[in-house]
Amino acid sequence: MNSSDESKPVTFLGSKAVFKGLLDFKNTLCIDGEFEGKLTTGGKLIVAEGGVVIADIDAGTVICKGRIRGNIIASQKVEIHSTGKILGDVLSPALMIELGAVFNGKSYMPEYQRNDK
Repeated sequence: MNSSDESKPVTFLGSKAVFKGLLDFKNTLCIDGEFEGKLTTGGKLIVAEGGVVIADIDAGTVICKGRIRGNIIASQKVEIHSTGKILGDVLSPALMIELGAVFNGKSYMPEYQRNDK
């Protein structure tokens, strides 16, 4: 984390929390509980190892260490760590998948497609 990241507020959805609905947030949200609905942000979404998200996501950055079921649009990047599982399509200019991660969907990288023409 650089110093500009450290100054931004982080919101947590704790391990025993369950949230259903539409959530639009700024900066960073870390989910260690369960979320179902739709997530929108220009910031960062972190799904912790214990987190379960059933939602379509529109974010700047998505970091998955838990489970996500739904389609993801990320303007900056998507990271799937070794404990992460994504079931759904990903549209992002950058995608990182660690060994052991599960990704079952399609990946679209529009920035690269435009440069190849």
